[in-house]
Amino acid sequence: LVGKVDQLIVGGGIANTFLAALGHPVGKSLCENELLDTARGIMADAKARGAEIINMSFGIGIPTILAGTIVTMENVTTALSKQGIAIFAAAGNDGDNVDSEECFSFCVPFSDTYCWKDCFETYWHFPCENNGVECIGGLGANTRGRDPGSNYGIRDVQLFAPYTVRLGATPEKKDPIHT
Repeated sequence: LVGKVDQLIVGGGIANTFLAALGHPVGKSLCENELLDTARGIMADAKARGAEIINMSFGIGIPTILAGTIVTMENVTTALSKQGIAIFAAAGNDGDNVDSEECFSFCVPFSDTYCWKDCFETYWHFPCENNGVECIGGLGANTRGRDPGSNYGIRDVQLFAPYTVRLGATPEKKDPIHT
C-alpha cells in the first residue's frame, strides 16, 4: 500500500510494530516483533519516495455526553480525509457493537400528541467512528466470519481483516502464543 499513496495512517496493533521498529517502548501492547525489519523496510521505502506514514494506535469508548470533547480530533480526521489521506483504525478488541444504541420515549403527561422517541449511542468509539476513518474489524482464525473478540457494527465497521491476538509467553515456552 505504501507504494501507492503519499500518506498512510496506520492504526491498531500494527502501529505498535512501527513504533517498536523506531525504538519506542510499547509495553505489553500488541506488537509483531517478527515484523520489525519489515516495518523498518516499509518506513525506509516511504521516506525514499517522500511518502508519510502516520501512526495512530489508540482507541477509547467515550460516553456520548462527553463526545464533544473529541470535536478537535474529528475535525483533524475530516480534514486529513478531504486531503486524500487514507485513515484506518482498529475496531477494538472488546467484542462490542460500536453502533449499539439505547432508546427512550417521552410523552407530555395527559397528551397523546406530544410524544417522541429518541435513540442514541451510549459511547462514541474514538477514533473508529470519526469522520474520514475506516474502522477495521477482525476476522476469526481460518474463517471469513468475525472473531468474537473483535468489535463490530453495521454502520461503522464495514471492513474486516485477519485478526491475531498476542496473549504472551507461557512459562514453558519463550515464544508468544497466537490465536
